[in-house]
Amino acid sequence: METLRDKFLRHVGQTSPGPMMVEVARAEGVFFYSPDGKRYYDLIAGVTVNNVGHANPAVVEAVRRQAGEYMHVMVYGEMIERPQVRYAEKIASLLPAGLDSVYFLNSGSEAVEGALKLAKRYTGRTELVSFRGSYHGSTHGSLSVIGGEELKNAFRPLLPDTRLLDFNDFDGLRHITHRTAAVIVEPVQSEGGVTARSSRQAMSGICRGSASSSRTPPSSRKRGASTIICLISSRPSSPPSNARRGSFCTSGDNPAIAPDGTYGGLLTISEKRGFSQSPPCPADNALNKSPCLN
Repeated sequence: METLRDKFLRHVGQTSPGPMMVEVARAEGVFFYSPDGKRYYDLIAGVTVNNVGHANPAVVEAVRRQAGEYMHVMVYGEMIERPQVRYAEKIASLLPAGLDSVYFLNSGSEAVEGALKLAKRYTGRTELVSFRGSYHGSTHGSLSVIGGEELKNAFRPLLPDTRLLDFNDFDGLRHITHRTAAVIVEPVQSEGGVTARSSRQAMSGICRGSASSSRTPPSSRKRGASTIICLISSRPSSPPSNARRGSFCTSGDNPAIAPDGTYGGLLTISEKRGFSQSPPCPADNALNKSPCLN
């Protein structure tokens, strides 16, 4: 008789040649249990999705209550759904002024994909600059801007017009030019180990430095042409980056993600908080009353 393990191996695609192969019967708090009652510490927590523990009574009740009203209705900000609106309002209240519109997606990779597309659409440029030691996802576009070659090689060719710089090398900012649509950077690198920032204002320096070095020719000025999009990418699933930064998205001690008249701010957050933030519209270019998403 075919067991559940056999069916798993036959019908469920695995991401590695040696999956963990632990059957989960139930979970509570920081533990999950196999059918024979063996208890395991869950140090993965659904890749940080279960950040308040399994079967948390408040979460279970909220899910039960919402499922009784309505569940999935529509995506892309089409319908007015109270939980989504309240959540977006709460996120915006924790971020600096100017970051007040939230675009909900399904994963960190999708958030990065959307942000890269938005930066190219907004600026009219194509070059994407990222840093060695970074990780931004495994979809085609996000894979193109991660810092490790070992994950890219099997899938080339990837997106053209990408450039890798060394993290904390501020001299490298000279490579950011009028062709650059976006600079994507992590406050705490996912794949680069625990690397200290070179100064308290390192992230702000990258964003403002990249904007000031863009040297946009006057003849090419158009919608977004004088703006470099600084894309702050935070993936709590990789290192515990929220905790390591000490505050939500460093909004308390680091103004890098707050857009100004020189550069646009994009912020992507994954897993337990998945969203992408749109940049401000130029004063003379309001697009359909939507923050530059069209």
